[in-house]
Amino acid sequence: MKNTYLVDTNILVRLLSKDDDQQFQTLIQLMLQGEIRYFIPSITLIETFWVLKSTYSLPKDQIVRGLFLLIESDEVELEEPVLMRNVLHQFNQKNVDLADAYIAEKAKQFPLPVLTWNHKDFKKLECEYYAPGDLV
Repeated sequence: MKNTYLVDTNILVRLLSKDDDQQFQTLIQLMLQGEIRYFIPSITLIETFWVLKSTYSLPKDQIVRGLFLLIESDEVELEEPVLMRNVLHQFNQKNVDLADAYIAEKAKQFPLPVLTWNHKDFKKLECEYYAPGDLV
């Protein structure tokens, strides 16, 4: 039986950046042994993108490809699997912030409209949204 561990951002950063070969090899070895599953909270995926983009200056498309490969692994379980796949697809296809893509997908899931000043991104995300001034 596999042991499941909730994964911190630094684990995903090691897997996707390979910036520390020893740590990377340890994580790969654990996965290949087939005795471990990684449970990834949604916030960890979002933070991983932010770290890889801001600290490692990796291109968006490379990070998104790596995240898709990771989340499709048999050893990975997502907190919100359908929602996060939709978020990554929206983020990959549209020029919007990853957090905004997440918020839009959550709004559709509840369903609730989004309150934002950001008309530009939320219009692209095809969800119901309002600016505070729209409600006065």
